[in-house]
Amino acid sequence: MLAERHRRVLRLYRERFRLKEIARELGLSENSVNTYLTEAVQILRAPGRRAAADALARYEDPSQSSRYRVSVAAAAPALDLFDSAQRDGPAMGAGLLPLRPRAGTPNKLALHVRLFWVVALLIMLVGGVAVAIAIYSVYVKPMAHLFE
Repeated sequence: MLAERHRRVLRLYRERFRLKEIARELGLSENSVNTYLTEAVQILRAPGRRAAADALARYEDPSQSSRYRVSVAAAAPALDLFDSAQRDGPAMGAGLLPLRPRAGTPNKLALHVRLFWVVALLIMLVGGVAVAIAIYSVYVKPMAHLFE
């Protein structure tokens, strides 16, 4: 599914705005604009950025004809990604893992699950430090006396 941010970037790209101008218009970095364009091309399975922008324009207004030489025939089957049934399906990172979904949608973990992960990471950090101290005191420190 295309997020609204992908759509805005594609609309401006279709109007022949440069990446710098799109970034300024939307309050993003050029790198973010580039990422949104790349993700949109992948989501729509389009052969390029112009084709993805053209496919979005044709999806939003089917009466529009293509302004570019690039054919959007390859991107047309992927337009079912806008369908709400697809949007509500399970996303990567759904469940208990704090992973960023590929489509760029925010992680939808509940507050108690997020707090669990914060506590779990802190426990792992403290445990790692404790193991490092134990290894140092049991193995490294006695070995230092051998080389004195």
